[in-house]
Amino acid sequence: PQTAGRAEGGGRSVTEKVSKRSIGETFQAFCAGQPGLDSKGFVKLCKRCCLLDGKFAASDARLLFSATVPVSKARMDLATFEEALAQVAAKRGLEQGLVYRMVSWYERPASDA
Repeated sequence: PQTAGRAEGGGRSVTEKVSKRSIGETFQAFCAGQPGLDSKGFVKLCKRCCLLDGKFAASDARLLFSATVPVSKARMDLATFEEALAQVAAKRGLEQGLVYRMVSWYERPASDA
């Protein structure tokens, strides 16, 4: 039981923790000092992280933002962002973990503010 628990929780949770930490860092980089990510920032993040393609275009990203962020808010928080990434994965036919890695691997250019 201990070995099975360690194998189950050890491999996946470590990867998920690293991905979520990196996803959070990427998320914050695109928030531009604001308390959340606006629609323009979400589309920019999708473009820079190579999430846009023939199945998921910038217009789809804007629609997804509108569908996931409540009308009373103008910005997406990290939890909503992670939910949106899951929807991006489904729309593109990719595994959610791959989309998370695509976002977590983003390296902001020095000139990008």
